[in-house]
Amino acid sequence: MKMNTMYRIPALCIFLVFPLHIPAQISTSGEPVNAEAKVEYPRIEIYTQRDTGNPDAGNDRWTGPDGRTVYGGKADYRPCIVRESIVLDEKQKEAVLNTSLRWLPYFGEEKENITLRTYFEYMEYMEVFRSLFPKDMNTYESMTAKPGDEFFVETLLTYRRSPPNSVTVLWLDEFRWYVDDVYYSSGFALDTFVQGGQKEVLTEGEIPDFLDLYWPFQYKLSEGLPYLQLPENKNLLPETGAVLGYALSPGMPNTFSYDAKVMVSGCIGDSKIYTDRARLAALLLQAKAIDWDELQHHIPGSSHPDRQVVTLTVWCRGHRYRILDPGYNEPESAAAVFAQKVKDLLGPRKNNAER
Repeated sequence: MKMNTMYRIPALCIFLVFPLHIPAQISTSGEPVNAEAKVEYPRIEIYTQRDTGNPDAGNDRWTGPDGRTVYGGKADYRPCIVRESIVLDEKQKEAVLNTSLRWLPYFGEEKENITLRTYFEYMEYMEVFRSLFPKDMNTYESMTAKPGDEFFVETLLTYRRSPPNSVTVLWLDEFRWYVDDVYYSSGFALDTFVQGGQKEVLTEGEIPDFLDLYWPFQYKLSEGLPYLQLPENKNLLPETGAVLGYALSPGMPNTFSYDAKVMVSGCIGDSKIYTDRARLAALLLQAKAIDWDELQHHIPGSSHPDRQVVTLTVWCRGHRYRILDPGYNEPESAAAVFAQKVKDLLGPRKNNAER
């Protein structure tokens, strides 16, 4: 594991809502998901935390109670989550599936090494798939109860206590994936396939906070098996309901309205359409920087009956908020910028003839 010291799932769907009183000639042209959200498979992704602050800014400093100057960390420390990814060709895919996975020794059981091909094949048969994992988490919890100086457990299950340098995810397709270094480890073998991959900054933030909200990672910590779920990982994400939504109400005749909602798994509504789940986690992390409680009570814009109203749905810190007209009076506000990002992720686009 790189330390400092994926069963088929429901799928993000957009509902196009047109009340009965809207004339038949209303424009219904629109694609369910932005092309930017399209993800190709199979692929390998590596997530890392990088400091994008100014290296020449020096160290932070302040005056202590005794009048002396106290020196802290970097004055311009800006941690960001970076994703490096590569889409595999058929030859690379076969090589990846033949990669050996070593069972990690923290669960009080001995198991044979397996290949990624076996991992995905067993996934089709739940009873067999269960045999790949611990019967319980008792040994692991006993080992991790030790004080820090005796703590040598290297698995992503400890990602908060020992933040990882990187997290590697293999996506076989939209519905099947594997997170390295949870119960099994490839020993960096998967990382070698990503050399020269595409890099992108997803969001500001630290990797444990991102992983808290990255559903594919959270799912693999227990492999969907209730008896493997650790208490500290419960309730990090909602089990039901939308985590983000962007709706535009009907207005004058011939106007376009829609209601787009994305679930925690990345599926839009109850469809088989997915958004980029890492970008979804990035938005959920950014949402934590906004005071949604205060925004819930703001007065929306004009009450003109034909005016189209934007409704933003946001799940944040265990609560689901519905905000009307975010940024109507302050178009440059943090809420308005965030709403635009949600719209970019979920909003429909005009068809090719209208572009």
